[in-house]
Amino acid sequence: MRVSLVSPLTIGLSPREASEIPYGDAPLGVLTLAAVARNQGHIVQFADLDYLSHHLPVDHFAVEAANWIADARADLYGFGTICDSYPLTLRVAREVARLCPAAKIILGGPQASVTDLEVLLALPEVDLVVRGEAEETFAALLQKMEAGHDWSKLPGLTLWGPFGPQRTAVAPLLSNLDIIPDPAWDLDPVFAQRPDASVEMGRGCPFACDFCSTNDFFRRKYRMKSPARVLGQMAEIARRYGFRKFSLVHDMFTVDRRRVLAFCTAAEQMGSPFEWGCSARTDCLDEALLERMYAAGCRKLFFG
Repeated sequence: MRVSLVSPLTIGLSPREASEIPYGDAPLGVLTLAAVARNQGHIVQFADLDYLSHHLPVDHFAVEAANWIADARADLYGFGTICDSYPLTLRVAREVARLCPAAKIILGGPQASVTDLEVLLALPEVDLVVRGEAEETFAALLQKMEAGHDWSKLPGLTLWGPFGPQRTAVAPLLSNLDIIPDPAWDLDPVFAQRPDASVEMGRGCPFACDFCSTNDFFRRKYRMKSPARVLGQMAEIARRYGFRKFSLVHDMFTVDRRRVLAFCTAAEQMGSPFEWGCSARTDCLDEALLERMYAAGCRKLFFG
């Protein structure tokens, strides 16, 4: 199958704003799904709306971007979603559906996951929504689609049923994040131009803040990749692209002090060759932990 995956606009609230802002973090979620599809033997195209905002006319951007994306002539188009740029993503998806009527149109990511039923009702061009963590669901979906088998009972989907949009069972969360393939960094046309390299450290947060979507997406299940897996990815990115500064992506890295210390110890045993930043809460840090993190290369903290 030919698969085209599209990451949402993240570096500005509009294409015009985005075109004037330097590139931010790489879209790890969509690039990881690209790796999942490619590992199954599919032909994968990746489109980053941030990147396209720098290279396409900002007037009528949704139409221009859709034309660029539709050139892949894919069998399936998958769109990642976030809150701020959700209306733009939907406009692009609708236009791609018009240009490629035989293709499947799929949405995923946090915003589509929490508006799954509503978006299918509002946009009948969308065939289905993949809810929550998508690596296993997406892999199973591609496998069944390529084989021509029924995929309507796969867990983690919202799709059209005989009486309208309906949800299948909730898909289980991944318990071992180390098995997730490396993101398809090579598909990102500006990966080497980003200010630092993003590496997923883990997922989930045990807190229940009203303003945050993490609980809806990861269901408060706190998980981390092993230090060996994360440091191995950092070393591979450094070898291929020359990065020495990294952003360790986890909504709440410092919740589990024992695991943070294990990562710091492993980094120190490597000689702490990298600088890195992470997210934390002020009530999940103390001076001793900060000193260990600094010794292991931490130079930036995001509180929120």
